[in-house]
Formats: sequence, structure tokens, C-alpha cells
Amino acid sequence: MKRRLKRALRAAGRRLLRARYLVPLTPLGAAVAALGYWLAFRVGREKLDYVLSAAGLLALLLTALALVAVVSVGVLLRLRARRARGARDLELETGMTGTSGLVLPCLRGFPLLQLRVLWEDPAGVEVGLKPRFEGGCDELVQPLERGDSPRVVRRLVCADIFGFARLGLALESATRVRVKPVRARVTAHVSRRFLGGDALSWPTGPAEGEMIEMRRYVYGDPLRHVLWKAFARTRKLLVRTPERAITPLPSVCAYMVAGPEDEPAASAARYFLEEGLLGRDYLFSADGATAPTSEVAEALDQLIRSARHRDEAGEGLERFLKRLEASRRQSCVLFVPPVVGPWLERLAALITGGQAVTALDDHPGALHDRGWRRYLFAEPAGTARAARSVGEVARRLTRAGLEVHVLHRPSGELLGRAQLEAATGGIPA
Repeated sequence: MKRRLKRALRAAGRRLLRARYLVPLTPLGAAVAALGYWLAFRVGREKLDYVLSAAGLLALLLTALALVAVVSVGVLLRLRARRARGARDLELETGMTGTSGLVLPCLRGFPLLQLRVLWEDPAGVEVGLKPRFEGGCDELVQPLERGDSPRVVRRLVCADIFGFARLGLALESATRVRVKPVRARVTAHVSRRFLGGDALSWPTGPAEGEMIEMRRYVYGDPLRHVLWKAFARTRKLLVRTPERAITPLPSVCAYMVAGPEDEPAASAARYFLEEGLLGRDYLFSADGATAPTSEVAEALDQLIRSARHRDEAGEGLERFLKRLEASRRQSCVLFVPPVVGPWLERLAALITGGQAVTALDDHPGALHDRGWRRYLFAEPAGTARAARSVGEVARRLTRAGLEVHVLHRPSGELLGRAQLEAATGGIPA
């Protein structure tokens, strides 16, 4: 009942926010128009002050011109945007900027007007416009969270530079958007902590294997591993990678617990799935999934769809565990959010062993300030809350009998106790 009430309140709040775009006159424009009317027809007429009358009439004229320009140009923009064609299917990754394929008209001939594009569905997407040499503007999108949506609802917001008038017109297109969590960066020695076996190719060689395999270069690879001779011949960047000298642990099950600030944990889950760190006969499931799977593609789909079930954090874990044998429950790997929530008590009552993986992004400044600085300096809400809560999450999961790993997503390293204490201001005992 509480969950339904929260959803209803959120939906009502979103409707109110959208309704403000239907009134072209902004609160600032209304205040300027009211002030101009008061100066021109009340104070100026009663005191015969032509300066105040002229100032009031000028304010009314500027507001009226802004209102007419915004409404007329906004309607023309929507008519032209309807005829524009965008990509039918978009495959994006969180935090990565890409083009949607939609070309919108630029307001180069209207220097006093500006155009912004907002995505209402799916939400959590930052949108920018990049002018093209041929004319028009390319739509650049950067999703902040994973998800899957069968359509795109845009809001074309046309406003004047003074802030007197603003018009936001909705534009819906049948473009399917699929946003995958960006692949986490995990170092080789961190990966070995989740692997088993000793199938080394050479006893004196490195534990991760000799550098005899190769693949395409990706951002973040060391330049010392680049095959420059191959690049000179083929103009393709290839890097050497270690051979698969260590075998994954067999019979592993994994579960993704959705919740606030869970994007880094979802990135780590994607890395585990695509790198085969869960073994060959693994079972994976996530919040909102009806049945576990052992296919990478289906597991990624469940991982993406779990973003819609953050309110149900961990509710499907009991159903998932009932499908497993008792031996497999001891080798379960849980990907959990770094923020404390009701899922912690639910998980502690169901799991008595296994491993838990959570992840963090970078956060600026000292997040544990509780003094006067918090009133003068704003902090990003998501990273600050995650960094302060991860210590408590690690403590409770450790008490429940799990081996907890906190991954620093930008560097790919695991955070130790000292680093967690530095980020959280001290882990509660």
C-alpha cells in the first residue's frame, strides 16, 4: 500500500512538473509584466512621471515580444522535428556519450532564443546539441542509469535568454532505447580473487598467465601492451592480454540486488558475466526476473530490466534461492548497492555464506564533513550518500557471514578497510 502511494505521489509530481511547460509565461516574466503595468498605468499616470511610464511600457513590450517569439518559434520547431527521422533502435552505455541520430533545427537566426532538449521517458539521460557543418544540430545523449524503453518522449524547450517566456512541447517517437551498464574496469589481480584452480602455463610465470593472447585496444589499456608493428601494418590497435591460465570456480550462482546508486555494482556484474568469472554452469538472476538463466545475453537483459525494480530491492532473492541446491548457496555471489536499505535485513535472513560485491565511483572532497562546510559547499547527493553508507553495508554483510568486496570502479581496485574509513569518516564497529 505504501509503495502504491509513493508511486502515485511521484506520478502526480511529474504531471505538475510537465504542466509548467504548458504556460509560456514564466514566473519571472509574469512579475516583470506586473511591475511594468504598475509603473506605466498606476504610478506613472498618477504622478505624471514619464520616465516611470516609459520604463513600464518597455518592460511590457519586452515581455510581449519574448512571449510571441517563443510561442511562434516553438511551434515551428515541433513541426520540423516531427518530420525529422531518428534512429529506430539505440544501444547505449551508462556514462558514455553517443548520438541518437536525430537532427534538430538550430536557432542560429534567433540570437535571443535558446533551445534545450529533455528526455522524459526514459529518464536519467543528459541531452546536448552539437551544431553540424551542413546545418542543424545533432542530438547527443549520455544516459546516467541503465534501462530499457520502447519509446522516447522528448520535451523541446524553447526559451528567451532573459527568462521571461518558455514553451516546452512534447515529441514522442517509436525509438527503442536499451542502456547497458558500462563495463567495469577490474585489474588482473582483483579478478584472481574470484577465480580458482592452478592451471598455470609455466610455474615461474605470472599467476594471470603469459601475455600471448591479443584483442582490440579499449580505453584504459596500458600503452606498453600495444602491438605497434601490427598497428603499422593494419592501422588497428591491438594489445597483448594474458592467457586463460586460471579456471573459474564451477557451480556459481549470482544475484543482482537493485537499489539506489547501484550502477557501479551493475557494471561489476556485467564484467563478471562477460569475462566468464562465474564459471560455465552458473545461474544468474536479478530483481524483477521470473527465472534464472545461464546465458550471457539473457543475464544482461535481466540486469538492465532490474533498474525498474529498485523499490523491490532483494524481494526476488528468496525465490531465486529456493531453486538452488544447498551446496550452491554457499558459493553465491551477490551484487549489492552501496547504500543502506531494507534489503540488508532481508538478505541477512536468507544468506549465510558466499560473497558480496559492491562498487563505488569517485567522489570529490572530504565527504565526511559535518561542520560549517556543509552549509557552504554542495556535494553530489548520490556519490556522497554511497560513500558514507558503504562502510555500514560492509559491516552488516560481514556480520551475516559473507565475504565483502568493495570495488573502486574507476581504478578497478578493491578498497581496503583504511580506504573505506577515509571515505566514510570511520566504519562503525
